[in-house]
Amino acid sequence: MSLFVFGIILVVAGVIALGAGLAIKLPSDNAQGRRFYEKRKKITSAIGVGVIAVGAICVISSGIRTVEASHTGVVTVFGSIQDNTLDAGIHVTVPWSKVTEIDNRTQKQTLDLSCFSSDIQEVSMVYTVNYLVPSIQSKSIYAQYGADYYNVIITPNVQQIVKEHTAEYTAENLVSSRSELGEKIADDLSKALEKYGIELVNGAIENLDFTDEFTAAVESKQVAEQQKLQAQIDAERQVIEAQAAADAKVKTAQGNAQSELIEAEAKAQANELIEKSLTENVLRYQMLQIWDGKLPAVISDGNNIFDITGFVQDTTAQ
Repeated sequence: MSLFVFGIILVVAGVIALGAGLAIKLPSDNAQGRRFYEKRKKITSAIGVGVIAVGAICVISSGIRTVEASHTGVVTVFGSIQDNTLDAGIHVTVPWSKVTEIDNRTQKQTLDLSCFSSDIQEVSMVYTVNYLVPSIQSKSIYAQYGADYYNVIITPNVQQIVKEHTAEYTAENLVSSRSELGEKIADDLSKALEKYGIELVNGAIENLDFTDEFTAAVESKQVAEQQKLQAQIDAERQVIEAQAAADAKVKTAQGNAQSELIEAEAKAQANELIEKSLTENVLRYQMLQIWDGKLPAVISDGNNIFDITGFVQDTTAQ
């Protein structure tokens, strides 16, 4: 607009200069004076024409608009939004119009949020949202919310939805449920922005942070749980070792009993074999092998015992 006004001013100034040059009268009775005025007239007229030309160029240039790639130009005339929008490229519009470019590319914004869990623990969250404005929605979004639609639409919705879902979890469960929480936020945020014609590409929880006091409490609890788990493991190990020792004793006792049984069975079998092998002839032979040639001094009939020492001596003497 300013270029257009400047061009108009130049055109007016050029017309005045040209008119002043053309209005210069040449003296007819003085040749030298005539040449001077002719030269002045030509210079003034040339300046006027040059200024008019520059002004015209400024006026024409003020009506040329360039829209960047992946942008949509929204045209307004004295604050009134026009029906037509401009695609990427060069366009010629009325000089007194204004073109506002709306970015239709995927845009990334990061928000630092302060939330509270269901157990009233303060949670600091860094949330990243990637979104885009479709070209067809550019004019309506600009008409309703202006060029600063991000702060008017997206920021409040992100804050509200993130805080609502964060309050559904305890602080301790937020870490383990981070993926689930992110999906809930993204789903609801996508539906909320769709109502305004904005497309959510994706949203993500970049970071979760808690107060130092809560972090210290969680660490202490984890240490206690680890100690408890270690104690349980040690107790189970001792039970297993005691059971193994008891089983070993039982097996040893069973082994000893079995060995004694085997030994007794072997002795019994040996005695049986010996008994079967001791025939009358064998016994007589073995008796003869160990006899020293002397007769017995005592005999018995089963009831009485008789000393035959004298009889044996007499017999021997004879």
